[in-house]
Amino acid sequence: MFPLFMAPTSATSVTFALGITSFIYYNYIGVKENGLLGHLKHFAGPIWWIGWLIFPIELISNFVRPFSLGIRLFGNMFADEKVAELFATIFPPVTYWLIPIILMPLGLLIAFIQTFVFILLSTIYVSEVSHPPHDSQREHGHADDESEEFIVPVLT
Repeated sequence: MFPLFMAPTSATSVTFALGITSFIYYNYIGVKENGLLGHLKHFAGPIWWIGWLIFPIELISNFVRPFSLGIRLFGNMFADEKVAELFATIFPPVTYWLIPIILMPLGLLIAFIQTFVFILLSTIYVSEVSHPPHDSQREHGHADDESEEFIVPVLT
């Protein structure tokens, strides 16, 4: 947050490195908790006969996530820098230092929101892969429809 200096996240190399780090971590957690085959089985979805179609779609979706995280972070932080630069060049040179300082609280708010979104998405990705495979739903209280009785209340 220094006037006339670019934020480190205004460079794609930094944001893509953060996205790749998140990608490696949540795939590591998925393999660690479910094993390699369990983690790959997760990409096939819960329905076995349509797994051949879902697997490549989920795999592509998984490999696009670091790019998505990096571009989202880069775009928003770079836009903040460009807005400050634009306002600094529009106004006279006397206010060249004043405008970026006035926009600093807005930049700080944007940085906080982007940090929150990045961490939230990374946490969601970890939570998606840190559960048992789909075939163990019975252990978590999800019984099959045949064994579960449904009681319908009757209003009188």
